[in-house]
Amino acid sequence: MDLLTGIVLMVAFFVAAIVLIYLAVRSKRELERKRVDCTEAASGTVEKVRRISVSGESCNYYPTFAFFDGNHIVQEESKIGYARDIWKKGDKVQIKFNANDPSDFFIVHESIPTWVWLISIGIGFAVISVFGAVICYFAAKY
Repeated sequence: MDLLTGIVLMVAFFVAAIVLIYLAVRSKRELERKRVDCTEAASGTVEKVRRISVSGESCNYYPTFAFFDGNHIVQEESKIGYARDIWKKGDKVQIKFNANDPSDFFIVHESIPTWVWLISIGIGFAVISVFGAVICYFAAKY
């Protein structure tokens, strides 16, 4: 691999790191906002799961949740697509929703938040880009 290719790869990894870290911060802020705004609790069920092929055999799964907000039954499809089919029709879920806008909700579960994964991968890309910079420096010097 020549020096120019190394520099291009290093810059690409650095840009990817910055984008992933930005998305992680944005995701964390949205989760914090939802925890403040979505104070009402309800039991809900998974009504259906829509499967969308992304590329080849890769798919995203979008569950539709139904819950009673105190006045009527709310049915909303998740804005988050899951890489695995973790939700099945009929699954019971705990939901926190915004009393002023029941379509603003989140599912209470024990999984690691998305922002943790994004920031971890972003930091990994940053480390790779720093490592690439060191290699490029020594390749240019010697």
